[in-house]
Amino acid sequence: CYGSDTHCALVFLKGTDLYLLDPGYLVNTPVLLPISSRVAVVTMLNTIELVPHDAGKKVDLFTIVGNDRRNRLTYKVDLVDGSRYGQAWEHSFTWEMMTYPVLTRYHKGRHHYLQGNRLRVRDGERSTKKVLTSDERCLFMTDVLGIHRDIVNSAMEVIPDGKGPSADSS
Repeated sequence: CYGSDTHCALVFLKGTDLYLLDPGYLVNTPVLLPISSRVAVVTMLNTIELVPHDAGKKVDLFTIVGNDRRNRLTYKVDLVDGSRYGQAWEHSFTWEMMTYPVLTRYHKGRHHYLQGNRLRVRDGERSTKKVLTSDERCLFMTDVLGIHRDIVNSAMEVIPDGKGPSADSS
């Protein structure tokens, strides 16, 4: 269901250095991408560890909660031109993952993560999961995420089912 290079984060050049923003992992302030040694970033709910390989051409992202350290993904740090980026962007709309909303927000001490109709809410102590009805999902997007109702309605017209992957694939 996912193509290659599908994670949505921003790697950008500032001067001669590369920086990372990744709101999905609560990296909301630019972090200098490491080239030779690991970097730890403390977020609102956990610690992110960035571990470089191949002189910084690849960087693994680990999440650490208590004693639990998990490898989540590897960033491929390869600058591309606008044409190549545009082709990848257009192609991404053919993937199954683009048929449902994936939204995240840290709000009032909780991390809210919506994937299709499944909502996960985490705080520093626990995580809860809930399958939302279409009406509950729209209310969540407007009330908690702060997205204007007209935008939510327009988006849901494009992806009317929008339920996302089955529960056993998460």
